[in-house]
Amino acid sequence: MAKNVSLVTWIGAGNYGTLLQSYALHHELERLGYNVCFLNKIGVVRSFKLFFNQCFFRKKKENFSLKKQKQNEFIKNYRIKNVYTIFPKCAINKATDVYITGSDQIWNTMFYWDPFYFLYFAGRKKRIAYASSLGTNYINPKYKSRVKKYLLKFSHIGLREQSTIQLLSELLGRNDIVSVPDPTFLLTAKEWNEIAQKAVLEFDVPEKYMFVYFVGKRDSYTTTLETIRKKHGIKQIIIVPSFESGFFNIADALIYKNAGPAEFVKLLQNATVICTDSFHASAFSINLSKDFYVLKRFSDKDENSQNVRIYDLLLRYNLKHRLCDEACKIENLPIDYSSVQPLLEKDRKNAKTYLINSIEN
Repeated sequence: MAKNVSLVTWIGAGNYGTLLQSYALHHELERLGYNVCFLNKIGVVRSFKLFFNQCFFRKKKENFSLKKQKQNEFIKNYRIKNVYTIFPKCAINKATDVYITGSDQIWNTMFYWDPFYFLYFAGRKKRIAYASSLGTNYINPKYKSRVKKYLLKFSHIGLREQSTIQLLSELLGRNDIVSVPDPTFLLTAKEWNEIAQKAVLEFDVPEKYMFVYFVGKRDSYTTTLETIRKKHGIKQIIIVPSFESGFFNIADALIYKNAGPAEFVKLLQNATVICTDSFHASAFSINLSKDFYVLKRFSDKDENSQNVRIYDLLLRYNLKHRLCDEACKIENLPIDYSSVQPLLEKDRKNAKTYLINSIEN
């Protein structure tokens, strides 16, 4: 009989990467033959908003309403089931064989604390982490003892960032913590293309364009974009506004206001070049073998910097030269993806092995 897996991770709340990574892990677990459902506690959306410390005006909320409809439709189409409470605990534990914490920065204690994502309610059931992320190289001292208490109950821990393994290993006194790829890499470019084919574009997209998606706001972004545009000889820019930073704009750019998940992947897939500061837009760029640049979102001096996520991703696939800051030299050099694809294939194979072994053993 197939085991019942309860998956705990962020599902959406307006962020494309968050929704697509949760879909990818759900999809992979179902493909492996497990019965999967999400546990989405009441209040999780509020926690997600607090994480980004954003205050949205009414107009901005209205602009994102159609996006939200498309996200909800995406969730409906792919049978991502939400359970909006974790009470009563006994009922959920009875229906669950294995709990898995999924990816994204669900363990980032520098911004907020929610024991839900550390499976405090799981009783004696098996607990596994797949690509869960600390987001930074620090654990908030205020929560360190509780992080240790809950994570010591996990039978298997797979972190998304290789660079944070030592931090958690020292805290827990364990030597079995491993690094696994972001869930979006579990699907091949061909499989993401099947998602993209469902896109309904709201305007005619030019044959050549620069795709721009920023989560942060830095004064240097506009100058860097203009430099990249000139280097590549691209006239058209398509900007997809993010949930977090709202409407970044640049002269003569086309603003794609209401992209759903399928449209987001489609616009990435067809872009001539991609410019972003987003972890998941960068991950998709690599998975889809696109020409891309990652703009540094944080100062390395910022104690809350999340740059470690980008550094780790680019280093993993030998692409750190695609990182741009104010002082970087923009080169119009193609990426040799013939050396990247074997790494992706190896990661997918290892990820599958990790999931099966963790659940079954």
